Amino acid sequence: TAPNLASLMFVAEEGDHRAIFTGDGAWQDIIAGLEATGFLEDDTDSIHVDVLKVQHHGAEFNLSEEFCERVTADHYLISGDSNHGNPDFRVLEAIVNSRTEGHAHFAKTDEAGESFFIDMAMSPAVATDSKRPGLEDTFAELERLAGTLPAARVTIRSFTDAGPLEIDLG
Repeated sequence: TAPNLASLMFVAEEGDHRAIFTGDGAWQDIIAGLEATGFLEDDTDSIHVDVLKVQHHGAEFNLSEEFCERVTADHYLISGDSNHGNPDFRVLEAIVNSRTEGHAHFAKTDEAGESFFIDMAMSPAVATDSKRPGLEDTFAELERLAGTLPAARVTIRSFTDAGPLEIDLG
């Protein structure tokens, strides 16, 4: 929609640290912007950042496997609280799969197989108390998917349970 396309998308840098804020942007527009500003050199280049605010609350049509392969992060922030089906499980699956060695879309930027975080604005506690159908199933599936990675590769956290989210950038 026009309001979604008008949302702010930007890269923030401080020293060696970098974050991408995607607003409600479509993945193709984010990639085009990263290419136009020199953060990506061509259609095969990739970037790894400290923090990626996942676009449009984790909506399935705003993120693709190609995007996840080209843009990886130490911390994936997802603001969807399950309203309107966001985050969509396919988005979570694409993120995890892009970081899974041996997967067809294993990200070139994940050479060392480093650990990463998925930080969400919803939680299993919210899922249990929720009237939103399928939310508990989403968490169960996400935990199952995370269990396919080597131990301690992905940590799933909720910033609604623990209060303010703190990210240590080292």
